Formats: sequence, structure tokens, C-alpha cells
Amino acid sequence: MGRSRAEIVERIVYLKKISLVTGMIALAVILKFYEIPHPLASYLKYDASEIPLTILSIVSIKYALSALPIYYLIPVLAGFDPIGMFMKTAASLSTFIPLTIIFRRFKESTVGAVLSITLSVLSRVAVMIFLNLTVTPFWLVFAGWAKDLESAWVAVLYLYLPQIIVFNAILGFIVASSSIGIFRVIRKTLYNLMS
Repeated sequence: MGRSRAEIVERIVYLKKISLVTGMIALAVILKFYEIPHPLASYLKYDASEIPLTILSIVSIKYALSALPIYYLIPVLAGFDPIGMFMKTAASLSTFIPLTIIFRRFKESTVGAVLSITLSVLSRVAVMIFLNLTVTPFWLVFAGWAKDLESAWVAVLYLYLPQIIVFNAILGFIVASSSIGIFRVIRKTLYNLMS
């Protein structure tokens, strides 16, 4: 027995969704390998890998969340620092969730775009301050860059944190504004792909 028309259409929509998710994951992973060091702190790297994930989250937060483990694992398997990739993944999450929720709530308006960009940058900076105060001192001791936790805390507070705040504010703004701009250009194509 053949499939009904409804089953065929449902299958095609499913395959389109899978194609969108895998395409965005592939693009995010490829873009992760092209990094530009932050001028004042070369251990912080700018890359455009979060933009495809953020665009995917605007389409569906569920799909973006399902993409994060793959986005984390492939660079780690390719030799990236697991702690650094964890921090990058957390930064991505703290950027695209507030952006998507607010952007959708305001029906993709200009006010919603400005508000979602602003709050996603603030969210990213706050989350990364917390994570860097929590994780980085231990990482500095483990890597041998600090003698003990006390000197690591001092280094994080006075040397690293100011650069981390500036870096995350800049990258958060770039990711959020670029994602909304690109989404607005390709919105019809994405929604046609999803239906």
C-alpha cells in the first residue's frame, strides 16, 4: 500500500527541518575554525559560529538546543579546549535564548529587535562574568598559570574580567544584530522551508 498525500507531505516537511538543522550546525562548526583574536587579550577569539545557531533559534529554540551538543563536540574532537568550548557554548545559549524570546514576543518589530539585542548582550555578559568567576580560577591553577586559587582570583578579577566583559559585549552585539539582520533577509525562505 502506498502512503497517503498527507504522510508524504509530513515526511517532506520533516526532511526539510532536518536539512535546516544539519545545515546550520555544519555552518556553525565550520565558522568556529575561523577565529580572530581580541586585540587586548589574544586568548579571547571572535568568530561568527554563533550566528547560524542564533538564526536557528529564532526559527525554533528546540532545534537550536538540539544543535548545541554537536556544536560543542566537533571542535573538541578536532582539538579545541573542552573548557573553552563549554564557555563558548554557554555564551551562545545565554545570547540566543533571550534574543529569541523577546524578538518573538514583539512580533519581530524594530522595538523588539533593539530590546532583544540589548537584553541578549546583557544576559551574555552577566552569564560570562559568573562563569569566569567560577571556572577560570580553577582552570588557571590547573593549567599552571597561577600558583594557587587566591592568586588566580586576583588575576581573574583585575586582569581578565575587564577584557572578558568588553569582549562578550562586543561579540554579543555582533551576533545578535547580525542574526536578526540575516533572519529578516531570509525569513520567507526559512519559513517556506519549515512548511
